[in-house]
Amino acid sequence: MEWKTLKKGVGYKSKWTTLRRDEVINPKGEEGIYDFVDSQPSVMVVPLTKNGEIYLVKVFRYPTQEYSWELPGGRTDGADIKKTAINELREETGLIAEECNKIGSFYPLNGLSNELCHVFLATDLTQTNKDSMKEDAISEKRAFKQNEVYEMIINGVITDGQSISSLLLARLHLHPRT
Repeated sequence: MEWKTLKKGVGYKSKWTTLRRDEVINPKGEEGIYDFVDSQPSVMVVPLTKNGEIYLVKVFRYPTQEYSWELPGGRTDGADIKKTAINELREETGLIAEECNKIGSFYPLNGLSNELCHVFLATDLTQTNKDSMKEDAISEKRAFKQNEVYEMIINGVITDGQSISSLLLARLHLHPRT
């Protein structure tokens, strides 16, 4: 048996987040409540230089109270996903991409949210030095060799789940199994 929705509800709503509180029947047949975050789709961008390096941004994340190395990205807020990817790349890194192609999608926390994250590979990059790093709490932006990026994941330096998942999709896209 699957979950059955009896009544959709809103437990909390802010400018950025809606916490849904639905009345449900669970797979055991019991009535209950299921809380989850109702979210707009998001995008992550894997900026790949001509030398095969990947740009990351270092951003302070309030919920964890830690700095985090991540790929550029953000919510669509109802906008076109490709336009959002292009804008997030420019806003967070100052980079403009000649090519920006979708390479996959995934649900980052499908037990807690309905957010669908779309991943784009950005290539043929040009640096404009026009970004909003401080506005977005970004303290640094830098290109890393691909091997460095994967070592950062292994060593727990990159811990952002959306970045890790997006980097895996990019690696599979760039180096398909034969």
